[in-house]
Amino acid sequence: MSPEGRALRVLLPAAAVVVVVSALAQVLGFVTASGGRIGFVEVEGLWVAAGGPPADAATAAAIAEAESGLRPGAIQQGDDYCGRGRDRTGWGLWQITCGDSEPQFGEDFDLLDPWNNAEAAVAKYRQAGDSFAPWSTYVDRAYVSHLPARASPPAAACDPGEYLPIGSAPPGTHNRSEPGATHGSLQVICIASHP
Repeated sequence: MSPEGRALRVLLPAAAVVVVVSALAQVLGFVTASGGRIGFVEVEGLWVAAGGPPADAATAAAIAEAESGLRPGAIQQGDDYCGRGRDRTGWGLWQITCGDSEPQFGEDFDLLDPWNNAEAAVAKYRQAGDSFAPWSTYVDRAYVSHLPARASPPAAACDPGEYLPIGSAPPGTHNRSEPGATHGSLQVICIASHP
């Protein structure tokens, strides 16, 4: 066995493995936590992988685009953490309110991970009787302008980790931002597509 092969067999504590894998992912061109938007078909893929019905994937992604502009790091500004009526801060792709309403999938900054946000969105959809009624952009039909003219198959889902926050968190937030951290069952490294 080569020296390089022997070096790979060294056992490391779990935290060190995460750091090594993250650094290796950046060197090899894998997608890591970032800011900005993700694609419509990727959002559809997250919806389906989180257990959402494939037939509703385009509607779910259109709602996410109307809610957050497909920016996983979006934090709604100008609202209380969990105020009355619509005065509630939304987190991530589907603008999950309050940030602790689906704690089994993470809270607050954890919801800036697209995978966690998709799980929370599917849970809200299921709790509403398989309906998008919890989203105002569905009720007021704002999502319709974001539906694609032609359907494309959803992309394979992966977990890029928590995105960089876009905006500040309101008072009452339960945790802090940890870009790149994951909190969920989908721990597949995302590979960046290169032209």
